[in-house]
Amino acid sequence: MSDKNKTTDEERQAMRECIAEAFWYRSLPLGLTTGSLALWAVKTGRMKAKSRFGAWPIVLGFGSVGYILGKISYILSENCMNVFLSKAPESTISESIRRRREEDWNLDGQLPNRFMDILDRVSENEMSDTEHKILEDCNTIAYYRYSLPLSIGLGGSMYLAIKAKILKESRLFTAFPKLPKTLVGSAVGYLIGQYLYVNSTDCPRRFQKYDHNGRIARLLRGENEYSTVVGPDHQHEAGDDNFPQDYIIPSEDVYSDLSIEIRDSWTNSLNKMFRPV
Repeated sequence: MSDKNKTTDEERQAMRECIAEAFWYRSLPLGLTTGSLALWAVKTGRMKAKSRFGAWPIVLGFGSVGYILGKISYILSENCMNVFLSKAPESTISESIRRRREEDWNLDGQLPNRFMDILDRVSENEMSDTEHKILEDCNTIAYYRYSLPLSIGLGGSMYLAIKAKILKESRLFTAFPKLPKTLVGSAVGYLIGQYLYVNSTDCPRRFQKYDHNGRIARLLRGENEYSTVVGPDHQHEAGDDNFPQDYIIPSEDVYSDLSIEIRDSWTNSLNKMFRPV
């Protein structure tokens, strides 16, 4: 019991140190920079301050955005992970970080391309139940962690840029002059998110880890997809849907995986047009 409490204390200490470093090294500098740029834009007439409080609402808004982005970027960076490895080396988070890095070192640069090629070759009807669940998992993470935040961020940025007179309103859609460019920003953010997720290699890693003897995992390793699997818990032909499937959404991911309810609510599929260059 004492070991568990000790580990928890170490994790809390590492998190406090990570947040403190995020403030001094990312949040504060980026917040001051974006706030100063906003103030300069107002003073030079590039942005118009219509509020009775002058330029301060704009400065605080841009500064807050920079502050939040700085904190998030640092917490998700390798620097914060290194803090956990040094301050709480025996914690569950540190174990997950080490495991993820080992997996990254073993991956080749062509994995995203090979994975998308395999998805082209393997139809959904040929996938096992486990492979279907893993792919749904990938679609959920691609949307909620990558596409949705970037879509909202770029779409909102376009809207604010139009409102600040940095970009011009649409002359064709006079009823909603800000809508076209806002939608374009949202669409571009969505596409960038999909592309980034495909290149993150998260999805092929899930197939290799949670369905090691499945057809897609075999193809990723360059093995014969119809070879027989022999093991203590696996004796089946690859692609045999009669084999018991017990995959559940993983919960030990470094970034904490999404809930099952969110995954079940998302029915979209990975778009094959987002193939890495």
